[in-house]
Amino acid sequence: MTDARGGTLPGGIRGLLGKNRDYRRLLTAGLTSQTGDWVIGTGLTYHVYVLTGSTLSSATMLLAGRLPDVLLGSLAGVLADRWDRRKLLVITDVLLGLGLLPLLAVREPGQVWIVYAVALWTGVLSTVLSPAQKALVPQIVAPSQLVRANALHGQSGQAARLLGALAGGVAVGTGGLAAVVWIGMAGFLISALLLARLRTPARRATAGTTMGGQWLAGLRLAGHDRGVRLLVTYMVITGLGEGIFATLAAPFVADVLGGEGDAYGLFLSAQAVGGIAGGLAVAARPGFATPRALFGWGTVIFGLADLALFTYPLLTPELWPAMAL
Repeated sequence: MTDARGGTLPGGIRGLLGKNRDYRRLLTAGLTSQTGDWVIGTGLTYHVYVLTGSTLSSATMLLAGRLPDVLLGSLAGVLADRWDRRKLLVITDVLLGLGLLPLLAVREPGQVWIVYAVALWTGVLSTVLSPAQKALVPQIVAPSQLVRANALHGQSGQAARLLGALAGGVAVGTGGLAAVVWIGMAGFLISALLLARLRTPARRATAGTTMGGQWLAGLRLAGHDRGVRLLVTYMVITGLGEGIFATLAAPFVADVLGGEGDAYGLFLSAQAVGGIAGGLAVAARPGFATPRALFGWGTVIFGLADLALFTYPLLTPELWPAMAL
């Protein structure tokens, strides 16, 4: 087995992490950057609600942060195909870190527009990060290790949520918005330094189809392929539910359960624990159910768990059932 530069690699995760320095840097950079992203997202969501007392303000901030992914997600993948991915990631991380500085000026509800602007800026740049990070993996990992490398990369996203959501909740509760800004900025800049030292083999730029042409080709595929249409519809419906959940999570923890910033961060981190456990369960027995069955029954169970989560406070105001559910 050889790596992307022709060197010999032993099998297994130990071989992947122990011998491939560039993959370690990419994995660590992704974990650091995504952790910073979760720190910012958690801290801002809770701070905006406490500052304004308005769920509409929280929803507006979340919309500003997520709208770029809806509108620009396809184009971001094309950028990752056509530009130098390492440089793209380094520049994006630096711009993410510097773009947080205006948040230090927020002092009163009338300045919440600054938060909206930063959330929009962060959303645009974060849309670029994910496809570029994923596209770098095949460049620095041997084909025989690619599945394992992608699995580790996916689990690092859950680990980032676990660490970042908890850190963001604690930071906003103890140090306010300034603490959230400095922690998030440190995460993005450390990621940029790690990526700047990444060695990637040269590759040819994608030729032929323009970015607009590739984007339109994706839309045509969604329009003509029944399976793609069903999957996109599923994602739209569940995404709508996730948007409602994200908007009301902070008021739910603060007003219904009586928790503060640290409780809100722990609430979001508990979901990451479940995500890691679920990923490991599927990886341990990958063939025990079809993807269709996993989507279908998983969605039913998810809905029942959400129903229990938001109705159990009618019986008791305790915080621990929320974490378990």
